[in-house]
Amino acid sequence: MLAALDGLGPDRAATWLAATTRLADTLDALTTDRPYRPAVGWDVARDIIRDADGTQFDPAVVAAYETIADPVFAALAESVRQHGIIQRIQHDKE
Repeated sequence: MLAALDGLGPDRAATWLAATTRLADTLDALTTDRPYRPAVGWDVARDIIRDADGTQFDPAVVAAYETIADPVFAALAESVRQHGIIQRIQHDKE
């Protein structure tokens, strides 16, 4: 990924990374159970993100997101859960 940012310059690279993180964080928040609401399906999350394309999310980032199928995201999320990646990150912060 960092190689793809070569030539953008620090300001544009930081902006692109922030926009990508914003979408990824939203996707995680939508598709993960929360104490105040259950997770939504990948298809519902995609619709919510599409609805916010150009307002809450950078259109170029949404376009890149649209190239990745829902089953790929589901498999990645399952792998993260199985390997306890989030728990290790939280533990490292303490």
